[in-house]
Amino acid sequence: MGGILISFYFLIIFGCSDDSSVVRESWFDKPINEWPDFALTNEISFADTTFNNSANSFLVDTGYDTIGVSCKHLFLVFKKYLDYEKIKLENDYRLWSLFPKNKPQNIVPIKRIINQNKNSLKPFNPLRWARKQNLSA
Repeated sequence: MGGILISFYFLIIFGCSDDSSVVRESWFDKPINEWPDFALTNEISFADTTFNNSANSFLVDTGYDTIGVSCKHLFLVFKKYLDYEKIKLENDYRLWSLFPKNKPQNIVPIKRIINQNKNSLKPFNPLRWARKQNLSA
């Protein structure tokens, strides 16, 4: 038993003494209006409806391509207003663009959805999902 306690003690002492320093981004100390545009908003247009400032998005550089990331629950909005039943852009889809909220001229057009789900868009609660996955919500 004593060996376990000593091992645990050394684990705590040496395991928690990480000397790595946190890298502070160069823009962090600048005024917010000078920060880079990493949080984007969505404009999604369909044949007769346009959703502006819908949720947040961001870009990921994969080293090969750039991917726009947004939230799945946008499709619950499409379900409510457009009767969408799948995570798939239907025939009435026209345009999806991402841009910094205060700079709508800096548009990133979305060509297609890479994670379509042609199965039913089942109602879900993102907070309940996070708890089930042991993630912080």
